[in-house]
Amino acid sequence: MKLKKIQIVNYRNLNGITAYFSPDCNFIVGENNVGKSNLLSILNTLFNYSSFRIEDFDDETQPIEVKIQLELVDVELGLFQDLFSIDDYSIINIVCRQNTADDYIEYFHEETNTSILPSIMKCINFVYYDSLRSPSTEINFDKGRGVGRFLRNIITQYLLNNNISEQDLYKRGQINSLLKEVNGKFSKIKSFADFQIHAALDDDIESQMSKAVILKDGNEANLNKAGYGVQYLLLITLTILEKIQQINHQKRDRCVFINENNGEKSISLVLALDEPEIHLHPYMQRALINYINLIISNQNNEFSQLVKEMFDIGLFIGQIVIVTHSPSCLLNDYKQILRMYSENGETKVISGTQLSLNRQQQKHLFITFPFIKEAFFARSVIFVEGDTEFSSFPYFAKKLSINFDDLGICLLQSHGDGAIPVLIDLANNFGIPS
Repeated sequence: MKLKKIQIVNYRNLNGITAYFSPDCNFIVGENNVGKSNLLSILNTLFNYSSFRIEDFDDETQPIEVKIQLELVDVELGLFQDLFSIDDYSIINIVCRQNTADDYIEYFHEETNTSILPSIMKCINFVYYDSLRSPSTEINFDKGRGVGRFLRNIITQYLLNNNISEQDLYKRGQINSLLKEVNGKFSKIKSFADFQIHAALDDDIESQMSKAVILKDGNEANLNKAGYGVQYLLLITLTILEKIQQINHQKRDRCVFINENNGEKSISLVLALDEPEIHLHPYMQRALINYINLIISNQNNEFSQLVKEMFDIGLFIGQIVIVTHSPSCLLNDYKQILRMYSENGETKVISGTQLSLNRQQQKHLFITFPFIKEAFFARSVIFVEGDTEFSSFPYFAKKLSINFDDLGICLLQSHGDGAIPVLIDLANNFGIPS
């Protein structure tokens, strides 16, 4: 299943917006405080939780209503039984409604008003990564939260598969000698003696092994001493695996689709990332996005083999939605961009999938796009033709006592006069004054 469209009523500052999604990768861009993260939050609530909170209601006296359009691939057809769009059997339109903060979200087929079970909505498998997470509290084998659950489960499965017991890990005689030595010292401390506090061997072999195994970098330093960029990079990838483990454990075959021709198993997976660029330099940002794009489209053989080996899942029906403030994260396709901006106090969204350029325009844009990505984050943009104009404008602004950065003005070189009309047209289509 892939998101095609969402229409939102009465949710935070997104009341009245409609957003369209690309089937593979989507980048939500715009200035701060326009509601980019809110768009991820509403999707996370719809697919992972049972209700909205009172602070989610823009008007507490009115319901929150969200219309979602999903596209299903062949193996998913039938998940919603005989419910589909009148125009296309691979499309389903769903109305999600919560009347008050005390109620639960209800789901309905838009055309027939037939109720849809929340458990079916969970089969979309929406993975939400928040950059505010702390890697040091999760990327450990002895932690039971977040990706720590995935790491610890590797040890658990190894112990089960190899029937390893506590006797295999320790020489009991040496351990008993150590305990006797330690407890001999503790016994001389009154509080220890009064409450019979003593040292003992942890009988939980899984706990023993989880504490014994740690992660190190190439310099043999503990991971928690490595740079934040490395830690966050690991956390993002492990989050995908932890979610698949959760699906495998909690939902089992209910959300796994089997190809009748070859028996291959697949799952729907929408990966939502909120500012994944934090702590990453530009090259690593681009490398991360490209890597995730390959994973979600089943083009990274090593990752696909790992998922197959651990969970018997052969394919992802995948889609990515990324909130970013970094031009380095954007790929070279304007149709993947959703630009959010504020106009007269209201949030607006323009989706690249709804724009259409002719062949000549696309040719110019293909050449210049890597150089003009910054424009999507600006309040307005000035396009100039060559080096002389590009060099002179900052002096022109300084002479007028104008600070381009304070005003959110982006100065970009078009690399040729033929591209300027195309770039102006693209900017206007995305609601960027130019």
